[in-house]
Amino acid sequence: MADFEIMENPEYTEQIRKFEPTDPAHADLFNSVTEKMINNEAFLKKELDKQGTGTQEQFQQQYEQLTGYTDQKIAQLIDGAPETLDTLKEVADAIAENETVVEALNEAIGKKMDKSEALSQTGDSKENTVTFTSEDNASPSSWTDVPILGSGERHSSIFSKISIMFKNIRWIYKKLGTTDISSLGGGTVTGAIGKLNTDIANTASRIPSRTSQLTNDSGFKTTDTTYGLATQTANGLMSNSDKQKLDGIASGAQKNTVTGIKGNSEGSYRTGNVNLTAANIGAAASSHTHSYLPLSGGTLTGSVNVSGGRIASKPVYDSTTTGSANLVIQSTGWMQRHSSSSRRYKHDIKDIDIDSIHKLYDLPVVTFKYKDGYIDQEDERYQKDIPGIIVEDLEKILPIAVNHENGKPEMWNNNILIPCLLKLIQDLKKEVDQLSK
Repeated sequence: MADFEIMENPEYTEQIRKFEPTDPAHADLFNSVTEKMINNEAFLKKELDKQGTGTQEQFQQQYEQLTGYTDQKIAQLIDGAPETLDTLKEVADAIAENETVVEALNEAIGKKMDKSEALSQTGDSKENTVTFTSEDNASPSSWTDVPILGSGERHSSIFSKISIMFKNIRWIYKKLGTTDISSLGGGTVTGAIGKLNTDIANTASRIPSRTSQLTNDSGFKTTDTTYGLATQTANGLMSNSDKQKLDGIASGAQKNTVTGIKGNSEGSYRTGNVNLTAANIGAAASSHTHSYLPLSGGTLTGSVNVSGGRIASKPVYDSTTTGSANLVIQSTGWMQRHSSSSRRYKHDIKDIDIDSIHKLYDLPVVTFKYKDGYIDQEDERYQKDIPGIIVEDLEKILPIAVNHENGKPEMWNNNILIPCLLKLIQDLKKEVDQLSK
């Protein structure tokens, strides 16, 4: 630790750096600022020593000048005030005693509008011209409710509400239209409405309400007529079933003029009642047989839907191959070929993330028996414990490896699950190899 060295001729530094909360706590920073402050103090002391005793006399002279100036300003402030109000405390006490009067005066002064405000360019009104937002419209499309007019409102608020009134008057005038109603009810709206109500009432009184009022002089029918359903010989009403038949014929009918008819093997047209046979139109006889798929073999085109039976092929069963299963039978009964595993049909190929399949270690492996009626009783595993997994358990761990039927999990997909299991085995082998080393 060392002391600061004071210069023989210190210089005065007017600006000294201010410490900030974010400054680092380092000696270089503090030493630099402290050294400047010490030199400033040494400079001031040296200047005072130069002035000597004359400085004290100058201070005394300045003090007397300042004291005289202060006494003068205090006298001007009092300015002949009575003795009971010649101090600030006495004035404050007097204001407190008359606080209500002072508040009333301040409120009145605050509400007063001066001349500059009344003539201001941005004020509410200027030289009897009011600035406000008008709601008036030459072609209004709706009615607008007018807010209640209250006391103490500014000119702009009052005239804004008046503009809404003008707009509503224009809207009413537009709704009334331009039809001349001077001949109705004295030309007033209420008079015209009253006359219309009277005319309607007079017309309503002419409508009969009792059978005794039905007279031929009034042009009313005085007898009842009952109509039955129409027949082939008599006019009448149509039944709803006949109307439905007629509408059905009309909607699906095609108007054609038939001059005659002939079969495919006939040379001339026949008219009248014609009896067509299978031979006439080139159709096969009713006793004919089809050979769509010959028993001796052939190619089947289209779809075959077998209901209530089975499709079996003993030669297919007897023909074996080392290839894996390539046939899938859906719950609908349709048979489909498995998707290929060739690179030709794939893209975005990359290594599987081992962490994404680690939970397969937790997949329960169980034994079970199939419920009665699910597999044939002739099956060699009927009612025997079968090792396996539950597809619902697999769906919770690896949903992509589950096939669904009608939205429900049905079977695990060996094309997906087996590669995942192989990856886990490879990972275990890698760990074993590392431990062996």
